[in-house]
Amino acid sequence: MKLIIKLHSNWAIGSGKAGGSKDSIILKDDNDLPFIPGKTLKGLLRDAFLECGYSEKDSIRLFGQEKNDHITTEKLQDEQLRFNSAYLPETFTELDKNIKNLLYTTKTSTRLDEEKQAVEHSLRKNEVVIPVTLETNILYKKDNSELSVDDFEKIENATKMLKLLGEDRHRGLGRTKITVSKSDKSSSNENIFIKNDKKEIHFKCTVTEAMILVKKDKTGQNTDSLDYIPGNTFRGIVAGAINNGDSEEFDDVIFNGRVQFGDAHLTINDKRSCKVPLSFYKDKNSEINKIYNFHELEDKDWTDKKLKQIRNGYLIEENGRYKIKNIAYAERMKSTRSRIDRSAKKSGLFSYHYIKRGQVFEFSVRSDNTAYLEKIIGILNGKTKYFGKSKTAEFGGAVKIEYKDEQVNNENQNDKGKYLYAESNLCFLNDYGEFTATPTAEQLTGNSEAEIDWEKSQIRFRTFAPYNFFRRNWDFERLIIEKGSVFVFKNDVEFIKDKLNKGIGCFLTEGYGRVLINPSFLIEKELVLDTPTPSNNHVTSIIDKVDIDDNDLPVIKIIKNRFNRQMWEIEVDNLAKKTISDNPFLRKITKSQWARLFDATTRAKTDEELLEIIASEEEINGRVQSIFYGGINKWDKSDIKIIMDYLDDCLIEKDKNFGLRKLAKKVISKIEKQ
Repeated sequence: MKLIIKLHSNWAIGSGKAGGSKDSIILKDDNDLPFIPGKTLKGLLRDAFLECGYSEKDSIRLFGQEKNDHITTEKLQDEQLRFNSAYLPETFTELDKNIKNLLYTTKTSTRLDEEKQAVEHSLRKNEVVIPVTLETNILYKKDNSELSVDDFEKIENATKMLKLLGEDRHRGLGRTKITVSKSDKSSSNENIFIKNDKKEIHFKCTVTEAMILVKKDKTGQNTDSLDYIPGNTFRGIVAGAINNGDSEEFDDVIFNGRVQFGDAHLTINDKRSCKVPLSFYKDKNSEINKIYNFHELEDKDWTDKKLKQIRNGYLIEENGRYKIKNIAYAERMKSTRSRIDRSAKKSGLFSYHYIKRGQVFEFSVRSDNTAYLEKIIGILNGKTKYFGKSKTAEFGGAVKIEYKDEQVNNENQNDKGKYLYAESNLCFLNDYGEFTATPTAEQLTGNSEAEIDWEKSQIRFRTFAPYNFFRRNWDFERLIIEKGSVFVFKNDVEFIKDKLNKGIGCFLTEGYGRVLINPSFLIEKELVLDTPTPSNNHVTSIIDKVDIDDNDLPVIKIIKNRFNRQMWEIEVDNLAKKTISDNPFLRKITKSQWARLFDATTRAKTDEELLEIIASEEEINGRVQSIFYGGINKWDKSDIKIIMDYLDDCLIEKDKNFGLRKLAKKVISKIEKQ
């Protein structure tokens, strides 16, 4: 079900924060645009649904069951529907930030006492959004399918009950009309056949909805966000699609290691990146973009430099130089809402740390069986899937998956060296069948004669307990070595290359066990980073105007026109300042004389009327008088010419009235300061 939400008045969904001179600012998405959270829509539609007279049973089925004193969290009935957040069309994201700001205006209000007088210190200045149109979808959570005819009709009737949304609805804000239609479905059912018997296929993932991926569930540790999408997530999608009773195919693809699903890493310049090695250190006191490898450092390096380990970010190599980029995160405060009190619950405030939408990731799937890879392409290509927490409202974690039909070789090019880089997470068992953070050299290299140099190696490990949605329970806790770890050996090692290319350790089907032998970024002591080129994000100069396209949406035309008007007013202001600076004798004219000119701009409705008033003359007592007549210091012809040249300037052709008013006000202000 597609919802088109058209606002007919200013509206506001507050962020709960103040900013600048405003007591309340609007909740904005990652592109600084207003949006309506899915959680807000869900709550409004739930209330409207019950007002339509539908049963509580239907409400619980579609919207879920709320926790109370009699029902524990484990016994709550899940909702069937997924409510995505409502966003403006994608064309708005391409606008310059200065233009986006014109989507917002301010509204002032005061509180009145019993005598209808404004209460002292009650003046509030709140940010609101101009009328716009937003779009969203409501789908079944289980398979992202369209609503049934019966449920579609019920939700449609509920939307008709929603006439207002957001804050201050009793003060004229948030008048809305919602129309519904079937969701747009993009079909991608064409069969794709793999050429040249590839053993590895690649997919691009675009985050279309903010995504929460918790790093350390059920571990008793602080909850941070993952900076990648786990391969186990894609494995689960495929498992759900092929669970058709063919146990041999299911076991091959999901369990026995014949198919391996890699983690999705951030793309930089359309290239899949690697986690920054833990061996990378940077001099905090130096502005030079140099990175130092820990295993190549000498004692004097620690005394000459103030070195700090680089622990975050992803890396690519281009033309012998390296680029590092971090995942774009954001945080948002939320509160639990009471349906009875229709307000936030006490002690219900919590924070979400999420991956911003719009970022692109890439992952690969490996297998010797081409038929399996072709089947996986059919399952994943062109699909939009939902990952992470709060998938049913606001933080949908929506990811669009697309097959990349290109040959990318990520196999190890080296079979000998001193360094082993963990391109993915690693997991090993010791001789007693327990998880270990100190694997043997043979487990890492396949060579029993290798010897690890633990002093120069840089390893980080953590515990992790995956959640099994089929069994609705946690799996056993694992001890894993995190990607980016670097193992250093005391001498050059002959690696068993075929073994390493297939993966080492446990949980290979989930993307674990991928390593690189002697990658180029670990060999040198010093590496040079590419200085990042600042992205202008379509930034427009303060005096530049923007073109208005005939295909622009009406509201975009409005804010572009408003932006161009503001830029033009700034140009006029600068021209007025220059005119006064270049002609200081204009200030010799008295304040009352300039006031006559200012008065003329208030009387004239058009530029033609203004010129007529300025040029008009009348004979009084035998003397010809005009607006420039009288005063201690009379206007002379050169003064009048300066004014007329100023009005004829191309900058103020649009509104001579405004231009003359601006000049008169500035001169009067300067005279008053003298």
